[in-house]
Amino acid sequence: MNKKILIIGGTLILIGILILGYFLLRQKKENSKETTTSFTELAPLISNKKTFFPVLSSNELATLFFNNQDQPAFYKFLLKTKGSEKISQNLDTPHNVLWSPDQTKIILKIFYNKYIFEKYNSQFISPGTQDQALTTWLYDFKTQKLTQLDSNIQGIIWLPNSNKIIYQFYDDINKINSLNIADPNGQNWQKIINLTEDRLYGFGGFADNQTLIYFSNPNDVSGTNIYSTNIQTKQTKQLTEHISKTALVSPGGKKIVYELFQEEIQNYTLAIMNINGDNKKDLKIKTMLQKIIWTPDGENLITAIRETNNKTDSFYKINIQTGDKQEINYKSKISINAQNLILAQDEKTLYFTSDDFLYKLDLP
Repeated sequence: MNKKILIIGGTLILIGILILGYFLLRQKKENSKETTTSFTELAPLISNKKTFFPVLSSNELATLFFNNQDQPAFYKFLLKTKGSEKISQNLDTPHNVLWSPDQTKIILKIFYNKYIFEKYNSQFISPGTQDQALTTWLYDFKTQKLTQLDSNIQGIIWLPNSNKIIYQFYDDINKINSLNIADPNGQNWQKIINLTEDRLYGFGGFADNQTLIYFSNPNDVSGTNIYSTNIQTKQTKQLTEHISKTALVSPGGKKIVYELFQEEIQNYTLAIMNINGDNKKDLKIKTMLQKIIWTPDGENLITAIRETNNKTDSFYKINIQTGDKQEINYKSKISINAQNLILAQDEKTLYFTSDDFLYKLDLP
């Protein structure tokens, strides 16, 4: 009798072990399946059109961009229906584009191809302009009107309300180098301050509607100096000295991320500081500002990094306070070199270009 009980008990235990093993194996397979499907398989959103100078529309239902194939112009691509429509007249390919915050206007930087423009009656014809000179134009999407700005206007930034521009006016012949404010067409201009360094400047954004962050471009002698200027009071402060390169203000205007030169590796890493220049911190991440974007709360950076021996970029979400990195996984059949990062407000979708094609990456 005892032997029979032992046999029955042993059998029940064995059955229990088999059932438990079955459920553990099933759970492992399900977990493995979930991990695999969480990876985004990257493919161009617009397979037949290259995407230059993209922005996400204010309602986040479309991307706006320039394409120079077939009919070179600006287009709107609808993200849900995958349809596209032309939103500008035909235009020669620009060197750079700066969208107004309300997306109704753009500043175009155009290299003047004298022979081509004048032979084919380009809309960018500018009598007296030297061949290959960099010219500046305003384009209004509502009126479809082009307006040429002064040839001495260099770097430009839009005010947040889109009704004014701030720019560097650099006239090497007459030794004029100033920071000015004007209407988008260059009219009604006023000087803000004289610029102290005899070189070109770039813009990193606004800390608020009055405080502008900008930087002198590096040269063979020294690196960048980052400055802040209140455009009303004209009070100016130098935030860094000769060790930095480019800058980008966070949403809310509390932080600045910039590229910091590291003497020991002869390269730049990302660093952050407060808007007044205090609490500088090296994030020890080697990448460039054109490969990062702030999250809307200004607490994290989304960045693409080409790590050593990798043939494609890795994406990370980086907490600027703790330095913690969360990798954003993806699959791709081709190498990704991400630029022009655009983040949706809900932080669930990242758009970017690689080899001038537009991609979408789902975020965890």
